[in-house]
Amino acid sequence: MTYNLGADSNNPEGLGDLYQWGRAADGHEKRDSPTNVWSDFKTTQWNSGTETEPIKSEYDPCPQGWRVPTQTEWESIINSPKNQWLSKTTRVFGYSVIPIVPQYCTTTSTGFFLPDAGQRTQNGIPNEAGSGGYYWSSSENNNRGLDLDFFETDDYYKVVPNPKKIGMSIRCIHE
Repeated sequence: MTYNLGADSNNPEGLGDLYQWGRAADGHEKRDSPTNVWSDFKTTQWNSGTETEPIKSEYDPCPQGWRVPTQTEWESIINSPKNQWLSKTTRVFGYSVIPIVPQYCTTTSTGFFLPDAGQRTQNGIPNEAGSGGYYWSSSENNNRGLDLDFFETDDYYKVVPNPKKIGMSIRCIHE
């Protein structure tokens, strides 16, 4: 996809929704959802396969034909010498990644933009929109979800573990 899950498909700079790890779309992910829905957290799996052969589970919030990427897939984006991280400093802060493997966008796309969409804390409080990007993977480590974090001011981007209760963006990829 060339936009965050929950954003307008015609606006790749749209922030989109913020999901708790492993949780299906049930209204909690909306940016204006009340913080009390955050306490109803129950973790499931987005990937019913393996890290190298992922299979979309029934809880994966991505539309048909798409799924949440794995840790390995995010790391391939970060570590590929073909990818160039470009800071976008006009209207919306974030990173453009060019070029990219078509699987991550569309067959005709030459790249994509990841906005600094921020997150929701474990208490459901919106945080860091415009200064940090957080994108879930379907992978976990020691009961924590793994996500791609980046901060424009630090030129920092890597996959790290975080509590599953935090709300983060999802960028779906082709199954």
